Amino acid sequence: MPEQEKVQPVKLPHIDDPTFRFQLELLKYYREEVKHEFNLLGTRVNSNLTAQSFLVASYAVAMANFPNWGRNYAALFALGLCTLGGFLSYRAMQGVNGACVVIKLWLGQQNKLFHGSETDSDKVIANLERFVIHRVNTTPGTMSNSLSITDKIHENSLKFSRWASPVFIGAWVVFAILTVATYFRVLDGILLWS
Repeated sequence: MPEQEKVQPVKLPHIDDPTFRFQLELLKYYREEVKHEFNLLGTRVNSNLTAQSFLVASYAVAMANFPNWGRNYAALFALGLCTLGGFLSYRAMQGVNGACVVIKLWLGQQNKLFHGSETDSDKVIANLERFVIHRVNTTPGTMSNSLSITDKIHENSLKFSRWASPVFIGAWVVFAILTVATYFRVLDGILLWS
């Protein structure tokens, strides 16, 4: 059996430097806060999508049974679902936007750590560079470029979360118009159940 190579632990540069140790702990703290906020954001978006999927399914059942349930009941039920769906989307949008703002604030604090403050030195920043997980291939000495690319990645990842609720609100408005049009037989001959 071939002898396995021992993996050497990574040596922290200038571990005795209290400024570096403080900055490293600060970086870990910021990253944990960003991770926590992204988890909250994911939970809020998932809850909204789950609620919306049940409401859309209920709306589809109501509209499919429009003649069977009676026009008044089906129309009121469908409009109630539209109102509830729009309200839930609006409330979810507030929570999602709040989480996005907090994520941007924490990322801004992290960027300040790399772009320097009164206590930072070039040596500390260069050492912290080694501990940043880059999402893109970078060459040494291009920290500011990689941070701006990582910020763009974070910004793009927030777009779906930010736009899901307004899209659902728009869809519920269209569904409400469709329900009213069906009730008043504006769409006679166009829809299958009319």
